Parts: sequence; structure tokens; C-alpha cells
Amino acid sequence: MRSTEIPWEILKEVKAQDLVEFGFESEFVGRLPVVVVFDELRKEDLLEILNNPNNPILISKRRDFRAYGIDIQFEPEALDGIAEMAAAEKTGARGLVSAIEKVLIPFEKTLPSTNIKHFLVTPEVVRDPSVELKNLLANPDDPTYMARFQDAKEKEFRNIQASISATN
Repeated sequence: MRSTEIPWEILKEVKAQDLVEFGFESEFVGRLPVVVVFDELRKEDLLEILNNPNNPILISKRRDFRAYGIDIQFEPEALDGIAEMAAAEKTGARGLVSAIEKVLIPFEKTLPSTNIKHFLVTPEVVRDPSVELKNLLANPDDPTYMARFQDAKEKEFRNIQASISATN
């Protein structure tokens, strides 16, 4: 640990007076009824968020692509890679949005003007979106790709069923 870093545990002991002594105006601190320190979200936490069927981040992306007639699926390993990217940003769940955007923006800009109707987000897409976009454009009907797409779709369906069963 560098000498300028403060251990997270000590932040849990912060009181309003500490914030004033640190330099915050007392009028500002007085408007904060509760001081809360959150634990950092780990990759596993972020992956759990992504795997939630009601995840608004993925739902939004599905809607974006569906608006252009494109069915998008995510392989579990791709979600793992996205969670890893987000964890590296250390911005909590908001990091998921920027990680997904970094991966999907090239596809969102290009695929709507093509005849591609199926888009599978794979670990390869997460690692190198530009190369995988070129590969997809060159061979959109690759049988192996389509089999992986269908497999991801079936896994998602099973995960949704399991989630529904778990809540009942």
C-alpha cells in the first residue's frame, strides 16, 4: 500500500466532524443526514448483476439492437470479461455501462446498415471488438457462429427459467 492510500476500513469510521476537518463546508455536511461507505464491488458482484435477468443494462442493449431487427445474445464467458473490465475501472456498477459500451459501440454503429440479424457477444468480441466486427461482416452466416448463438440463446432461456423458479 502506498503511503497516500487510506485503508477502506478506516473510512467506515468517518463522522460528520471528520468531513468538516477534511475541508467540507459544515453547511454541506449538515445536509448529509447519513454518511455511508460502500464496499467495493468485485468482479463476482458485477457478474452477478449482469447475470440477473432483470438487468437494465443488458435489457437496454437488447432493445437497441432489436430496434434494428438484430437479435443479440451474450455468452457467459463474455459477461465474465465485461465484469472484469468493469471491475478494473473501480467505479462500481456504473463501470458495467462503460465496459459494455466500449465493447458494443462499433457493432451498434455498423450492424444496423447490414443484413445481419444475429449478433453473439463472445469473449473474443470483448477482447477485440474491431477484429471480431470484421470477422462477423466477412462471414455472418458461419454455421459455427450460428450454433454458438443458438446455444447462448438456450442458456439464457434456462437461466431465466431457473430465476423464475428460484423466486417461487
